[in-house]
Amino acid sequence: MDKTDRMDGGDVDINRVRLVAIAGPTALGKSEIAVQLAECFGGEILNIDSMQVYRGLDVGTGKPGPELRARIPHHLLDLAEPWEEFNASRFAFVGEPALRDILAWGRLPILCGGTGLYFRALLAGFFDAPAPPKEIRETLERQYQTEGPAPLRERLEAIDPEWARRILPQDARRTIRALEVYETTGRKPSDLRKGQETKPWLERTLMLGIQAPWPVIDQRIEERVERMIRDGLLQEAQWLLGMGGGSRTVRQAIGYKEVFPYLQGEITLDQAKTDLARATKRFARRQMTWFRHQTDAMWLENIDLENMKKKIREFLAFED
Repeated sequence: MDKTDRMDGGDVDINRVRLVAIAGPTALGKSEIAVQLAECFGGEILNIDSMQVYRGLDVGTGKPGPELRARIPHHLLDLAEPWEEFNASRFAFVGEPALRDILAWGRLPILCGGTGLYFRALLAGFFDAPAPPKEIRETLERQYQTEGPAPLRERLEAIDPEWARRILPQDARRTIRALEVYETTGRKPSDLRKGQETKPWLERTLMLGIQAPWPVIDQRIEERVERMIRDGLLQEAQWLLGMGGGSRTVRQAIGYKEVFPYLQGEITLDQAKTDLARATKRFARRQMTWFRHQTDAMWLENIDLENMKKKIREFLAFED
C-alpha cells in the first residue's frame, strides 16, 4: 500500500498510523480505563463488545454509561435493535469506516471490549463467504443436536486444522459456520481468509491485556451482579421478554437468560443471581483463553494505569 492512503476525512500517512486495544475478561473496568487513556492521548473509543451493539441493552451488557460517553466520543454502540441478528461480518462492515474516520481526524483509536472475534474482524478483516444453502445449515445443526460437538470438531480438524486452532473446542456455532463455508465453497476457510486484503493497521496495533488473579476477578463479578440488579437489570430483562426475548443471539446473552426464569416464576432471585455469577465467571475464563491463544497482547497484572500510559507513549513515539 502506498505511504499515503486516502481515507474519508483526508490523507493519512499509513506509516504513522497507530491503534491501541484494551482487552481482557469482563468486570475489570475496561471502559473506565479506556476513557482515561483517551483523555490522556487524544483518543476516541470503539466498542468491541458483541452485545453492546444492541439498543436498549445497557445494564445487562455493562455498556458505558452517559457520564463516560460524555467525556469521550464512543463509536459502534447501539447499532441494532434487540430483535435483529448481528454478527462479526456486519460489525466489520460498519466498524472499518468509523475506524478510518478517527484516523483521518488525527485522533487515536482506542478499541475496548472483550469479544475476541470482533477484534479480529476489525483488525485483521473478515472474509466474505456466501450464505450457505438452507439444507447444509440444517444438516449440520441436526448433526450437532443428535451427536454433539465432537464429530463436527473432528471433521473441521481434518479439513482445515489451521482454522480449527482459531476456534475453541466447545464453540459449536463457529465450528458449524466453518463447515458451512467449506461445503458451500469447496475451499478451506483458512485459504479464503488468506486471500483477503491485509488491513493497514493490523501490524500497527498495541494490544494491552488487563488481567488480575482469579479470586479478584470472581469477587468483582459477584459485585457486578449485585450492582446490575440494583441498576435495573430485571426491568431491562422484563422489557426484553415483552418483545419475545429478542433475537437468538440476544436470548442467549449472559445477563438476560439467567434472569428470564426468575421473571417467569421458575426460580428465586437468589438462584438467578447465583446462575448469573457462575455463567459470567465461566465466560471470563473463556475470554482469557481466547486472548492468550489468539493474540499477541501485552499482559499487565492488575490495573496499572501509569504503566499502560508508559507503554502507549513508547508505542506512539516509535518511527518505522
